[in-house]
Amino acid sequence: MKQKADLSRRALQYRIPGLSFREYLFLTQGRELPVLSYQDILFRHQELLPELLSDPEFTPLAALKTYLREGYYPIFLSEGQGYSRKLNEVIQLVLDSDIPSVTTSGNADYQKLSRLLFAIASSVPFLPNITKMASRLGIGRDTLLNYLKLLEKADLITNLQNEAKDTGALTKPDKIYLNNTNLLYNLAPNQVELGTIRETFFLNQLNYLRYEAHILPPEIRLPKQGDFVLLDKDDRYVFEIGGPKKSSKQIRTEPNHFVVADTETTGSAHRIPLWLFGLLY
Repeated sequence: MKQKADLSRRALQYRIPGLSFREYLFLTQGRELPVLSYQDILFRHQELLPELLSDPEFTPLAALKTYLREGYYPIFLSEGQGYSRKLNEVIQLVLDSDIPSVTTSGNADYQKLSRLLFAIASSVPFLPNITKMASRLGIGRDTLLNYLKLLEKADLITNLQNEAKDTGALTKPDKIYLNNTNLLYNLAPNQVELGTIRETFFLNQLNYLRYEAHILPPEIRLPKQGDFVLLDKDDRYVFEIGGPKKSSKQIRTEPNHFVVADTETTGSAHRIPLWLFGLLY
């Protein structure tokens, strides 16, 4: 399982580290798949897919459907039908106990954190109006931005900035996603949209690259065109996420521009199956 370097993350007593799709497949099917680098996925997927799909009993899209709903947290191994109830309990403990324990003052309002998280879950991807939201919660702008950072450290949300923006300690996010799709199904089950599910899965699996031990870790930002951009040293990779019929019209067909489609396989160098990004760790 992934080990994150941030000390404040390890101080969170109740936060449960999530499983990659690869780890989920091993635990549920005993299927051993390789750990791939993002370079493998981007530039060798046409070579790797025939071997990965050589077993006719391996149906990654069927397994992914279950993983997206209730396979990210290993509590499914012991809770069974009680998965949603247990996940809600964990979320409450993280908000009520974990987050205050890693703040310098020890103060973080559980009710306001809960309202903030539900507001994000109800309309992800969330485009925050910081002034309006701070007013609704009855807190200052800096406190709200700090709450957003704490929710991200607790692996409940992911804050993203536009590619062109300079970032600082109190830079507001331009778009917010829930950390993983299980949270989406659990916190706002009546508002789940397939497009958001795909984007959230992709972002969650790609986020692992930010937690690896790098002097200059890769960044994930919002590009002017496309859904996400991965910045790694001097390299820039743009991704457009979509369904089986997703085209590359919204992004340029250049070497480092890719369509990530919800398909089992592909015949194109610039079109990659979404599930393949679940083998990153």
